[in-house]
Amino acid sequence: MMFSGNYSHDSKIGQGKGVWDSGYRFWEEAAARAYNREPTLRRGFFGNFLTDVPATNTFVVLGDDNKPLTDAKVALHVAISREYGNGRFDAQPDFTGTTDADGKWSLNRSPWRVIMNWTSNGAVQFVVTPKEGEQRVGFLNICDFNLAYWRGHTKNATLYVVTKKVSEVRR
Repeated sequence: MMFSGNYSHDSKIGQGKGVWDSGYRFWEEAAARAYNREPTLRRGFFGNFLTDVPATNTFVVLGDDNKPLTDAKVALHVAISREYGNGRFDAQPDFTGTTDADGKWSLNRSPWRVIMNWTSNGAVQFVVTPKEGEQRVGFLNICDFNLAYWRGHTKNATLYVVTKKVSEVRR
């Protein structure tokens, strides 16, 4: 979960103690960095995180045993939504390409074409067709891109996409 904790009920701790989160909070790296990104602003996923994405993103597409999938066709689908939640992927990919001999494919831009102020389009789906074998699918989240950017990889980041066979996902 990108943001957790019960910050909206902080003033009521005591009244709902035991019901609400009234103990110590532990934040994973993406949430901690997000809170520190703009400490004076209200938190939430309002599209502003779609701006903190490396200029070039190199994806290493991994198959079984985390081995790179070479010469595989990649179709990248960005989740879209017109409301807060219920994101979906269009049948037509937003971008396509082919991995190289090292299983890498680069996109020289952000995957997001539009930065919406209120939406939940932070997911990216990779539909991968290997040279041989079954079609595969993998996902990344906006947090993967944000962490790379916040760690200083603003110009180019390498992101690893773990894929599974489609038949395994549909079980």
